[in-house]
Amino acid sequence: MSRIAVGRLSDGRLEFWSTTAQGGLFTSWKLTTDPNADWSGWTDFLAEVGALPGAVTAVAVAPHPDGRLELWAATAQGRLFSTWKLTTDPNADWAPWFDFLAYRGGLPAGVQQVAMAPLPDGRLEAWAVTANGGLFSTWKLTTDPNADWAPWFDFLAYRKGLPAGVQQVAMAPLPDGRLEGWAVTANGGLFSTWKLDTDPNADWASWSDFLSEVGPLPRAITDVAVAPLSDRRLELWASVAQGGIFTTWKLTTDPNADWADWSDFLAEVLATIDSTFTGTVSFSTADTRFPGPFLSPLTLTAVFVANGTVRLGPFPTIVVGPFPTPVGNNTITITMVGGGIGTFNKALGNLSMPITLRFDHSLAFAGDSDVTFGLTTASSTSPSGAFALAGLPLNSTTGLIALVGASRFRGGFLGGIDCSVTVTGTFAPIP
Repeated sequence: MSRIAVGRLSDGRLEFWSTTAQGGLFTSWKLTTDPNADWSGWTDFLAEVGALPGAVTAVAVAPHPDGRLELWAATAQGRLFSTWKLTTDPNADWAPWFDFLAYRGGLPAGVQQVAMAPLPDGRLEAWAVTANGGLFSTWKLTTDPNADWAPWFDFLAYRKGLPAGVQQVAMAPLPDGRLEGWAVTANGGLFSTWKLDTDPNADWASWSDFLSEVGPLPRAITDVAVAPLSDRRLELWASVAQGGIFTTWKLTTDPNADWADWSDFLAEVLATIDSTFTGTVSFSTADTRFPGPFLSPLTLTAVFVANGTVRLGPFPTIVVGPFPTPVGNNTITITMVGGGIGTFNKALGNLSMPITLRFDHSLAFAGDSDVTFGLTTASSTSPSGAFALAGLPLNSTTGLIALVGASRFRGGFLGGIDCSVTVTGTFAPIP
């Protein structure tokens, strides 16, 4: 099973890490500070920071008070290593791996999982789950991001009361800054504890049976994750045996608010709407010999997934022409040869999707041409600026939408010529 972690860089961009089945660790980050920006390609984090003496099995990340991220990685041998950004520049290098157990001392058993979160004063606190079901924590001794870490603290010796050993743990700050933590036990239970007040050194509450509070789940819990929403309310996810992910969230921004009933996250995220698009497609070129527009009716199906993915069904063959050339009439047959999977923002009606079309000429000498359009409801400009188009977001009442794309042909008679496409019509039912 892959383990993932997400942290916010000092400029606000997200960076994402994922372990692999082979024990690797890869990362991707938002390319700009625009929250809708694309993600970078995967980068081998171990190639960047350095190899570890074993496969990576768990990972956690959190920001220091100065905004620099620190990342911890557990290995298959139960060892624990950390690295951090060397400066507050979000593009700064990472420090070489630091053997944390060699520095702070060993634990009664190997580290199985790790979690991190900031205390109300910004100091980091980290938790390590050990292979024998133990739970230990350590924290920065002062608010200086370079401060030493406290000796390991046996959390279960301090806060007894769990029915079985700990298997997984998750931590996050409530809206008032107090930390709340969850522990998955070996018998599939889920228990929580929280700081009793906003003093970063406050005591932790006794363990509370979270399933008794929110409600039971259909099978034993195997993993848990938690994160703050944009209004700082916490949302928590729990995965269960034999598959399934369920979620709950604080009902209001009051840190003591009740939790919502469990919701089936996969049913929500993977729910689909099959919709039919009916409209027209218009092609134009920057070549004065055949500028267009060339129009054709267009009917196709699309599947909208609740997680924001949209997939086109079979793309119909489009025939343009015939039109005269010095060596006879030419007919162009257009087919889709790539793309067809994009993203849809239901709240804004924005849709974007790359498609690659092949233009097959009936005259053999012309040669086939390909073009990749980034269809969008926003705007698109061709490489030379010959075309600058604006789309139209989906109208949630009428289903009307306009997708545009401006690009340049590759290969064949049309190679190097700017071109554009406009797709206008309606979706029904409206996604």
